[in-house]
Amino acid sequence: FGQLVVATALTLLVVTVTLRRAPRDTTADRTWLRIGVGVLCAEALVVVASALHRLDLYQEAYGFTRLRLLAAVAEGWLGVLLLTALVTGLGLRAGRLARVGLVTGAIALLGLAAVNPDARIAERNLDRYAETGRVDWSYLEGLSDDALPVLVERAGDRSACWLPGRATIPTGDDGWTSWNLGRARAADAYDELPGVTRTDRFPRSTSGCVAPE
Repeated sequence: FGQLVVATALTLLVVTVTLRRAPRDTTADRTWLRIGVGVLCAEALVVVASALHRLDLYQEAYGFTRLRLLAAVAEGWLGVLLLTALVTGLGLRAGRLARVGLVTGAIALLGLAAVNPDARIAERNLDRYAETGRVDWSYLEGLSDDALPVLVERAGDRSACWLPGRATIPTGDDGWTSWNLGRARAADAYDELPGVTRTDRFPRSTSGCVAPE
């Protein structure tokens, strides 16, 4: 990921400086400028695609985490920046690159919040568990209340695996000044666990649970 960031930053710097400084007095100048910028951006996009593919393979092998999700979003954003650099380079315009970067970055952050990251992470890990039988229950129990409805729905019968280490159990008793939709949903989901109340605490049971990877 660090190598990708450096490679992308250098590519964007070269494209910006080239578009501002390179001569374009003749048709040949403009043609060679477009070819150079296009080839450079295309090669960098291949690096982004390779990084995203490798990250996907890594997550399939070792599970999904917040850090890996953030890395995937950041790599996708870098890919958008390179596509923008490619388009602006072919049009010989460098002024819009920074604005597009800021707008797409803001959209990426808002989109990340909208997809409910912890719920998505729990869902993907449980999909992997259904396919391979491998999961890190300790990581799942450390996710926020946003993940609790997914855990109850998909792994409610394994509550002894993912529930014991949770730092807090949602009560749904927040006042109106501190009410939170995620905690309210988590409290409702917790009530759906059979034979479990909000005051219960469980010793960790290793029976039927897979050790963390």
